[in-house]
Parts: sequence; structure tokens; C-alpha cells
Amino acid sequence: MKLNFEIKRGCIVYKDGGKVVLFDTGCVQTISAKQDVYGKIFPKVNKFVDPTVDQILGMDLINQRVFIDYPKKELVYGEKSSVDSPIAKYDLEVAAFGLLTVSLNIGGQKRKMLLDTGASTSYLLEKYAIQGKPAGEIDDFYVDEPNLFKTKVFSLSTECGNGVVSINYGLPTKRIERTINVLHVDGIIGYEWLRRFKVLLDVPNRCLTLGK
Repeated sequence: MKLNFEIKRGCIVYKDGGKVVLFDTGCVQTISAKQDVYGKIFPKVNKFVDPTVDQILGMDLINQRVFIDYPKKELVYGEKSSVDSPIAKYDLEVAAFGLLTVSLNIGGQKRKMLLDTGASTSYLLEKYAIQGKPAGEIDDFYVDEPNLFKTKVFSLSTECGNGVVSINYGLPTKRIERTINVLHVDGIIGYEWLRRFKVLLDVPNRCLTLGK
């Protein structure tokens, strides 16, 4: 099944029948707006990402091969897609709650990162992030935070296929840091790293392939 998507605040958003779906590997469980009876998630997603999103697709249903062509904004489920010109291949590890992690060289050190397609901003624990070059301040949101918040960001060289690029990492709020610690990772990596590539997310074989 091939779908066209849009990028909304760094998130993959697409229409699937009558649903508007946010594809989120950083989310444990798929949830619809109707299931969000206490209004803890969708009011923020609709305000800060897209007002029409009515389903977040989480890792409980992302259980097959998914080909994500960020440059062309195409997503393919469940077919034997391959990356024509692979430039890097990464083993994925399963963290708590079935979420996936990838190890990258960041600032000259290996860091274990939560792979989060729903994260427009990447985050590193403060003790690592501040080793980078200060790059200002940004606004961001997180579903466990009550409001939009500001965070300082720092630029660090980051492994990017067969090369390196500078990526900004935010200082996590206490709630984001709690998530990072529960998952036993060093941070969260998302859109700013993935957006350059054709991405084959092979969940059954715990493998991530990047290509141009």
C-alpha cells in the first residue's frame, strides 16, 4: 500500500480512507481522537501539528516493513521495498514498551537514541548536549507537557549515513528527561536526521537502511 504524506511540524501526516494519521515510532500505542476521552493528547496534536489528525499510529501497529521516501513524501507499507542506493544500515534494538533505538556517533561519541518519527526536535541529555555549539532557542511541544515550551539547542556533528552533518539537539524538559531515562537511552532522534533520506524501516528484522 502506497500513501502520499505531508510533513507537519516534522511529523509524517497522511490520509488513509477517512482517517488522518500521524505516523509515530515514538508512540507506544495507536490511539484515536475518540479514545482520548480525557483530552490529554489530541488537543495538543491538533493545535501544534495538524487540526485534522484523528489517529496516531504507534508501534503496536507498526510491525512490518515500512519504506519512507522523505524527499518524495511517499510511504509504502507491507511490500518488499528496498533502498536502491543504500548508504548506511543500522541495527535497531527494542527498548521498553516495544519502542526502537538506534546507536549513532554524535559529537564523537556513540549515543543510543530513541528513533522517533514523531519528533521534529531531537533531544540529548543536558550533559551531552552542552558539549555542542550553542544554536539559540526554539519553541517545541511534547504530549506530556501542558503547554508549548522553549528549549535551548546545541549543534553537534552527527553520523548521517556515510558522512556527518550538524544537527541541533534540545535540552530536555524534566518530563522528556524522564522518558529518556525510562527507556535507558541518551536522547531522541527524529525528523532532522531522517528527512534527508529514503528510509527502510524493517521492524521484523530490526534493521534501518538509509539511502539517497
